[in-house]
Amino acid sequence: MANDITGTYQQAKDVFNTLALHDVATITTTDKAIFRKHLVEMQKRKQSNKRFATRNNGNNSVKITRIE
Repeated sequence: MANDITGTYQQAKDVFNTLALHDVATITTTDKAIFRKHLVEMQKRKQSNKRFATRNNGNNSVKITRIE
């Protein structure tokens, strides 16, 4: 695995492992697109039924809700 310079992989991993159904979290990230990419890749790799909705919440901030 490549180095996680931006820290987005660890953020996505934490969200994936800790967010319960209908929980909402707001995080600050340096790159929103890469964070979303990591989250989707994690869902596919683990063949998970977990689904997340992400919304921009200002500068470098993302609101995440687990919807399924």
